[in-house]
Amino acid sequence: MQQLLNQRLARWMHILRGPAIPLLFGQGLISLVSLIVAVAVSSVFGAAIFGAFSLIAIFANLLLNVLRAALVEPATRIAAMADESARADYLSGLARVILAGFVVLAVPLHFACAALVAFFLKDENLVTPAIATAYVVTFAGAEILRAFFQAFAARTQTVRFDIVRATLTLALLSAVLLQHSGLGDIAPTDAVLGSQAIALMAALGIFGLLNARHLLARRTVPWPLLAQHFRAAGMASSIAFIRTLQNTAPLLIGQLILGEAVLGVVRLWQSVANVVTLPANAMRLNIMAKGAAHLRDGDHGVLAAYVRNISVKMVLLTVAMAAPMAAIILLFPGKYDLARDGFAYMVLFVLYNICANTNASLSSAFYAAGLLRPLLLRVTLALVVVLAISYPVITALGPYGIPAVLALVAFVLVGVNLQMLKHMERT
Repeated sequence: MQQLLNQRLARWMHILRGPAIPLLFGQGLISLVSLIVAVAVSSVFGAAIFGAFSLIAIFANLLLNVLRAALVEPATRIAAMADESARADYLSGLARVILAGFVVLAVPLHFACAALVAFFLKDENLVTPAIATAYVVTFAGAEILRAFFQAFAARTQTVRFDIVRATLTLALLSAVLLQHSGLGDIAPTDAVLGSQAIALMAALGIFGLLNARHLLARRTVPWPLLAQHFRAAGMASSIAFIRTLQNTAPLLIGQLILGEAVLGVVRLWQSVANVVTLPANAMRLNIMAKGAAHLRDGDHGVLAAYVRNISVKMVLLTVAMAAPMAAIILLFPGKYDLARDGFAYMVLFVLYNICANTNASLSSAFYAAGLLRPLLLRVTLALVVVLAISYPVITALGPYGIPAVLALVAFVLVGVNLQMLKHMERT
């Protein structure tokens, strides 16, 4: 027994000696800042303002997930297969594509934000589309840069970026909150979105300039690798778009039925529950990169075994993160009422996050192996199910129906992903 415990401890220490601690610290810092923003904006400006802010944040995350799937996730596999010189040329060429892409995207994103505000918000004056666009673009840009740091840069680079970004975000948010009574004609949502956009733009400027010479210095353009990337990007971005719609459709449908104030309350508790996603979010791209390296050195069986093993560890870490939240409810049953204090939202979102984190870890095997068609079919069917059940469930359960739909579908998908992994292992 002692020998077994020592072996287990040695495995965990091996993980922690890798990039886990810096990545976990950086992700923890970003998660903490997101939670502070949610609580502060809700407390000072109210649930309706935070609901309007959340609507733009949901759209920003949709864009981010599509761009991350199109730009970063294929790169983890292609870079792992290339030699050192080709890898450097490939990443430099990809950096140029990304810079050009963000310039081209700005105008259509403005029209998309305007349509979003007009369709979903009862009071269109809550958000100015131009300010919302600035937030969406800078948020997606900052997260894409951070994802590349996670996948390809030194582990401390991500942490430095996170510290600068968090400091600027909190400083500018504090300025807005302290002057909340003197905003005049500026809508509170615009003030919050604008402050966040300026902070993200400053962080992007600092770290973009610091890395521009290194990234853009190489002149050789590896067209074969970039062509391979673009072929994979189409499928990967389609999967990300549909998967993000699957995960946000209950929130958007709930907002249409119940209003932005209710969305603000639900999103606040989701922000609290999202603390448990820290390990999976921190390690996701690192798992993909290592998975691709395992495939290069072995076969699908080796890759499947690695992903299954790391998925178990991610689940255990997620459950460990959720334990303090459960303890609050269990240790003080008379003090906290699930419905009154909102803990029911948190419990459902924690269950959803545990299943979603498991699905993300298991899906990394298919990204690493380039087997994207099964994932596309899976997320498409899941989206159809979500769209079919969201309205009746939310109508019947009210706000609690939003996390209930997410948790139910994510739980079913865990079983589907495990079966898909077994099938891949046999091929």
